[in-house]
Amino acid sequence: LFAQIVAYYTGHYDKPEILSDSEEGDSIDTKKSVGPIILLGLVLFFFLLIFMSAILYTWSDIRLKRNIVLRGQSNSGLNIYEYNYIWSNKKYRGVMAQELLSSSPEAVSKLLGYYAVNYNKIDVDFERI
Repeated sequence: LFAQIVAYYTGHYDKPEILSDSEEGDSIDTKKSVGPIILLGLVLFFFLLIFMSAILYTWSDIRLKRNIVLRGQSNSGLNIYEYNYIWSNKKYRGVMAQELLSSSPEAVSKLLGYYAVNYNKIDVDFERI
């Protein structure tokens, strides 16, 4: 949907222009006058949404990790792992979001198609080691 909106307002979408007649019979292209404002608002909204989610949540989707090693359990029984993200050689310690879907679903969110965890809601600290 977002891609369609962007395509429409940037002129890369074959949709008839929305025209309205004024009293003199001139046509006003409302797509060109309102479009950039709507597009800017949508872009800002999505960036704000992503930024706010990144502050509260940490990527913990197993699909984004490699070299995963189980290191223990928390006091509440959550598995604690060490791993690398697929884009980094740095080692981290944390949980797998998919495991929390059944035990602590309130700590899991989906961001851009991948699971993320709010570590403030569980008894495991996310840390770089």
